[in-house]
Amino acid sequence: VACVERYRAAGIARVSPLMFAAQPALHYPGDAAREHVVCFAGSYGEAELGARRHDLEALLDGALATKALRILDRQATTNSATNRFPERFQPCVRPGVDYRELAELQRRYKVFLNVNAIRDSRTMFSRRVFELLASGAAVVSSPNAGISELFGDVVAVARDKAQATAQ
Repeated sequence: VACVERYRAAGIARVSPLMFAAQPALHYPGDAAREHVVCFAGSYGEAELGARRHDLEALLDGALATKALRILDRQATTNSATNRFPERFQPCVRPGVDYRELAELQRRYKVFLNVNAIRDSRTMFSRRVFELLASGAAVVSSPNAGISELFGDVVAVARDKAQATAQ
């Protein structure tokens, strides 16, 4: 939404934000019982995203308390030291999976974590939140204005480890 005025100022008159969605052929609840797993699918991220890393670690540390954390690391096979999850999370790290396999896991696992690089945007957050909810998974997210505004209490928001553990 914040960028719409910049596009209009650049001479593009017909511009509006378009909300994300989920493809129902891939993202649906399914019938199988869900495994008691808390999953994060993504990467540790660049060091420049310090606030994101802080939020991610708070969510992961909270999930570690459940003893059922699984991290699907998109960058696990790159062996990048700068993007490697801290040692305390290594027992939970698995290689990332492709999009269709992730959609299947979204129907199998109970809880997924979502981490936002930007907190104050009303429109910029992961499409995955829509996909997870369409798949019937519970979502615990780091703070984001758009998620809170759009989903309210449907998505649990954790600002620190204590809140993440309580979710």
